[in-house]
Amino acid sequence: MTSILKVINPGLYSCVQDLGRFGQNHLGLTTGGCHDAYAFKIANALVGNPINSPALELTLGGFRAEVLAPITIALTGPNVGFTINNKSHALWQSIQVARGDVIEIATPHIGLRHTLAISGGVKAQSHFTSVSTVMREGLGCKIEANTLIKQQAPRFTKQKRLPANLIPNYCQNAPLNMVLALQHHEFSAADLNRFLSSSYTVTGQSDRMGYRIQGAALESPTGARFSEGINLGAIQVPADGQPIVLLNDRQTIGGYPKLGSVTVLDCANLLQKRAGDEVAFNAISIEKAQNLNHLAQVKLQRALDALN
Repeated sequence: MTSILKVINPGLYSCVQDLGRFGQNHLGLTTGGCHDAYAFKIANALVGNPINSPALELTLGGFRAEVLAPITIALTGPNVGFTINNKSHALWQSIQVARGDVIEIATPHIGLRHTLAISGGVKAQSHFTSVSTVMREGLGCKIEANTLIKQQAPRFTKQKRLPANLIPNYCQNAPLNMVLALQHHEFSAADLNRFLSSSYTVTGQSDRMGYRIQGAALESPTGARFSEGINLGAIQVPADGQPIVLLNDRQTIGGYPKLGSVTVLDCANLLQKRAGDEVAFNAISIEKAQNLNHLAQVKLQRALDALN
């Protein structure tokens, strides 16, 4: 099998991801998966891959790699310094690179995570139907210096570029949409209003498992309760009153009271936040959340059609 990249510097945290490990919660395994399904699927489409092909997820830039064989690559995510042999290139397009080329991705000024797709996909060991990396569970592949990235299958594609109007705006700082949980009645009306009218700061204790945010403290409901399944975006309120938004690498069960759930679309936006960034929340109905998800699927299909 052909090695196509030699990683010189993996940056803060680089790993292999696909769309996620589904249907394994009964085994205690979480879904994991890419931080942003739209950016992930478009990156793969740009290089001619099936949209669930394994790709690299890069955190806070600092990535540098040498190309070992001719391939096509695409980088998606917030705008960032992206060079090949010190020549700047745009994101959201496919680029053909040759043996000996050096790919570098700088530290972004806005946002946190990027997807780097490679024609043919990244070769990685599948565990429980997925190659997604969840370090807490010992599954997947964290990228280290001198790691040799192998190609899943040879693939060639013509140059493609996503139309500008279909590229997400990572500069906006809109409130994160959430749907109230069944347990929200256990919180006082004052606490609910306080949560929805306050800004919270992302703390340094935030990662793919969950984002701890700090701000107006809420009174966590007391009393015994059963542990239950944890969905993506669940907003737990522990005893200290500081909310935690659980994300891709979350535990499968938990017993803290839950105020609501951030929508899947805005979980991707939250995962672009870094320590010190501020976030706010907006409560919407399940019906509106479903409508927003439908519109997002329409946008994705438009983008995929534009790249065919």
